[in-house]
Amino acid sequence: MARELGTTTAVIRGTLNQAGLAPPPQAELSAQGRRRSTDRRLAARAAQLGFPDLATYLRDRLTGQEWPHARVAAELGTHVRTVRRVLDQYQICRTRQTTAQRQVRAKAWRAQARVWQAQRQARLAQLGFTDLAGYLQTRMIQEGWSIRRIRAELRVSRAWLVGQIDQLGLRRQPDRRHSGAPSRAPSRQRPDSDATRS
Repeated sequence: MARELGTTTAVIRGTLNQAGLAPPPQAELSAQGRRRSTDRRLAARAAQLGFPDLATYLRDRLTGQEWPHARVAAELGTHVRTVRRVLDQYQICRTRQTTAQRQVRAKAWRAQARVWQAQRQARLAQLGFTDLAGYLQTRMIQEGWSIRRIRAELRVSRAWLVGQIDQLGLRRQPDRRHSGAPSRAPSRQRPDSDATRS
């Protein structure tokens, strides 16, 4: 600033003090300078890759091609933290998961499903059954257990249990005690009016 105004640093500092203005600390000024230098280098790298500016490059890689932050950082020759900073600077955010992220999530879900399957199979073995079909045939069809009672014994969710019942094509048999037409109470016979005459 002193060089631009044709004066000395001491004069600039005195003027700022009189106006009640304090320059930023030297550490902050140095950090700002480094960020500007980094931004210029990233913009130059984006231009080498055929993009008019850094923002266009980031939108193409992050939202168009669904690259992870680490891959973008590697191509730009910078750190992931720097990539996140410039994304915030240009207000660029990913609106959906990348293909890699979806694959990781699906893999985790399959692993969890295998754990649940093993737990259910162990529970069936504890109850003396080799598979779910045999268990449901006994409990639901032969013994007439309710969904709630079966859930409590198997320790499973209602949605999962009902889905398995539908897949196996099982239907509960109606309770014979409640089948058929209800019996009618015998009606009282009116006394014969002729018999009561004296």
